Amino acid sequence: MCDLLDRWPTLEQLQKVPVSRLRQFFHRHHCRQAKLIATRIEEIGTARPALKDRAIVEVQASVVPVLVQVLRTLRSGIEKLDRQMAEAVAEHPDYYLYQSLPGAGPVMAPRLLAAMGTQRERYSSAQELQAFSGIAPVMEQSGKSKWVHSRWRCPKFLRQSFHEWAGHSIRFCPWARAFYQQQRTRGKGHHAATRSLAFKWMRILFRCWQDRVPLVKVGFMPLPRGELSQEGWHFLCRMGCSCNRSYRAGLYTGFNFLASSGLADVLCRPCRG
Repeated sequence: MCDLLDRWPTLEQLQKVPVSRLRQFFHRHHCRQAKLIATRIEEIGTARPALKDRAIVEVQASVVPVLVQVLRTLRSGIEKLDRQMAEAVAEHPDYYLYQSLPGAGPVMAPRLLAAMGTQRERYSSAQELQAFSGIAPVMEQSGKSKWVHSRWRCPKFLRQSFHEWAGHSIRFCPWARAFYQQQRTRGKGHHAATRSLAFKWMRILFRCWQDRVPLVKVGFMPLPRGELSQEGWHFLCRMGCSCNRSYRAGLYTGFNFLASSGLADVLCRPCRG
């Protein structure tokens, strides 16, 4: 976009460019999809200027190269910051915890690392983290009336980080996808279902963070039936349940099937009620 504006700062100049030259320009800038190029050329040809006052157009056209230089400087600075952040994150002693999270990747993993920090005594339980971040809902009650709504007063970027990660995990984790689909079939909208998933994930992440154990090491990630380790079974039951207890295998029937198929609520039997 910067190169295009730098070469043709006005619509009038751009519309005078031959089609063959525009195609060459797009090819040189790594756009080689014939359908996309045809669409762009058609839109350029049919576009209409917002105004035709020559004095205003000429003045604004002289401003365009300056704005292009600003954008290029910003892009170069952003790329430099991205490299510095990637280097800093790679050296962080807790980064391996977030690399093991499905859907985190190179973008969300650093955000989650910053969200959790390293001060592990800051939150005494996963519930504190869920409430502080705004993922936990708020219930208001007056007499026989109850009203449950999302938390309004909270760090918005923190809440958005957990929300986005939960959304990404749906693509990469069968358990997350199954839980999300279950919430949708219960009538929840997309964002409400994603928040419910984030609520579950935060319990699991909190336990991994506290124990300094990556998710894949404890056998949580969905496995074929019967292949979940006993250690993984205990760990997942303790992480996924709000009571943070650890139960023997006999207390949770069919847990291996739960881990492999992702059948929704990861709660111990007493907490399921």
